[in-house]
Amino acid sequence: MNDPSWTDITQTIVSIIGLFATIIGVIVLLSRDKNKEIQIEKLSEISENLSKMISGSELRYINSLKPRIFIRFTLTAESKTISLIFKNSNKGSSIRHYDLTDVDEMSMKKYPVTDSDGSQVFEVTLTYREVSFDPKVVKVNYITSEGHKFTQTLIMWVHNGGFYCSPSTITYDKEY
Repeated sequence: MNDPSWTDITQTIVSIIGLFATIIGVIVLLSRDKNKEIQIEKLSEISENLSKMISGSELRYINSLKPRIFIRFTLTAESKTISLIFKNSNKGSSIRHYDLTDVDEMSMKKYPVTDSDGSQVFEVTLTYREVSFDPKVVKVNYITSEGHKFTQTLIMWVHNGGFYCSPSTITYDKEY
């Protein structure tokens, strides 16, 4: 057997040092990848939270555009007419169009939306043909100037000679 030469010993030592350097390099790269992975997870969480905040802000904005409607109603039994006067008191909501649906058995006359003392006012006159007035469910759609559609349901009935109207809450329907 030959004794190893000094170059063989040096080469072995350099190889061992190179091996340790390679192992340390791999460990450092893997730890950096872990750090980047953790950073990406944190960025994903931040992105999700921002999306939720934006969604909540949009909902609050849409709710700020919701009309605040007060309805004054009268029944004239002799002429079989119902007069509904709507007043929107939300100054941040401008109604540009409205419509009533499910009024098949009644004729309807709509009046334009007008501004009155910082509020919007509009009227609908319904005429019914029947001798008695059975309970009616009528939907009112409000379209704002921003293009949002809000819906409200009115339940109307006559009981003991009095006319009653029960409006539902106004709900956001969609962009129109």
